[in-house]
Amino acid sequence: MKSKLFTLFLCLLFINVLHAQTWNGSVSTNWNTPANWTPATVPIAASNVTIPNSVNKPVLANNVTVNNFTMDAGSALNFNGFTLTSNGYFDINGATLNNSNIATDIVITLNGTSILYFRQNVVNDNIIINHNSTSGFYEAYQFPNTFNGNTTFVSNGTGGLFISYDNSSTYNGNVTITRTVAGISEIFRNGAVAVNGNFSYNNNAGGNTLIHQFGLAVKVPITGTVNITATGSGNPSFLMRLVKNNTTGGTISVQNSGLIDINTDTLMLTALNVNGYTGSGLDDFIQNQITGTVNISDDATNTNSHYFRGNTINGNTTITLNSVGGFLEGYQYPNTFNGNLTIDATGTGALYSSYDNNSTYNGNLAITRTGAGISEIFRNGAVAVNGNFSYNNNVGGNTLIHQFGLALKVPITGTVNITATGSGNPSFLMRLVKNNTTGGTISYKTAD
Repeated sequence: MKSKLFTLFLCLLFINVLHAQTWNGSVSTNWNTPANWTPATVPIAASNVTIPNSVNKPVLANNVTVNNFTMDAGSALNFNGFTLTSNGYFDINGATLNNSNIATDIVITLNGTSILYFRQNVVNDNIIINHNSTSGFYEAYQFPNTFNGNTTFVSNGTGGLFISYDNSSTYNGNVTITRTVAGISEIFRNGAVAVNGNFSYNNNAGGNTLIHQFGLAVKVPITGTVNITATGSGNPSFLMRLVKNNTTGGTISVQNSGLIDINTDTLMLTALNVNGYTGSGLDDFIQNQITGTVNISDDATNTNSHYFRGNTINGNTTITLNSVGGFLEGYQYPNTFNGNLTIDATGTGALYSSYDNNSTYNGNLAITRTGAGISEIFRNGAVAVNGNFSYNNNVGGNTLIHQFGLALKVPITGTVNITATGSGNPSFLMRLVKNNTTGGTISYKTAD
């Protein structure tokens, strides 16, 4: 048995050596000149190609398909308007990629099951990388890249997609990422020096999405818009941390996710829409600064607590609570709402506003319950409600407004309208509330 295995190993080694092609560039830059290769044959689809540093750098003369493909430090390749396809191991490490045909982009297609690296490179044109593999693609593994043009990653395989894996690359153009087959996507995993353009991520296929996963102290700076669509079966997780952009106009839409964590982002958007999440852990919107309309709702099957804390929202906010999971606004950190805040509780989960920190509501605050459950409003007070306050609950559950009865009153500049009723003789407590505009009504009764 051992002898058979050894024979098999020798055969595989022989095949690998037989198909090894190394660029020497001894004659010219033409890829299709046999004398430029060692051995002196032009690579074929079964070839394992290595391009080292050489005086004459290769220039493609047609579309090329190979098996393994590696480029060493100091090497370069001019795509000249043609494409490169690799069906095996792939490692471009320390190379310069050029394209003398300005009407085209650099296009690389990666197939197969072998590991894929792209690191320490300079790309001097727009580039499209088609990741069709079942293996992971690691951009910026060990060393960062510099992309001097628009950068597009398309994942048509199940392999993980890792961008800025453990080093922060520089993207001097737009960054576009698309997933058509479910798989894990870790974007700006170690941050980014800069994205000097727009950033878009489109994943309707599923798989966990983690943007700036490690949450390092430095934010990912994006000069343009941010457009994100993430959905898919299986309730995949969505995490986005420490992302900052400077141009309004984009939209983030996360639908039917599992765990949701939007953390310490500074975003200028038309809208942030996060709907239908049902995480297996703590769902959190924490310490973000968001300019734009915010719409958040969980799925009716959600059983976990979800938090909204330490955020500044420059726009109107609507939060819909559909589940039994408790919702804590102002937990540990107060929020500032520079716009109207609407909270609709259709589920039975507990609803807390200003849980243990005093939030600021610079607009109207409207809270409605259509699913019976406990409601603790201004639990720790409020800095101010600079608008009208309304609370409507005709289904029951205890209502406590400014429960702790701290020494400072809750100041409301507008009207107060409260309706509280429901079966089971629910408690109603209201303490230290002060408003400045006549015209509202408070109505409380029990209904058996």
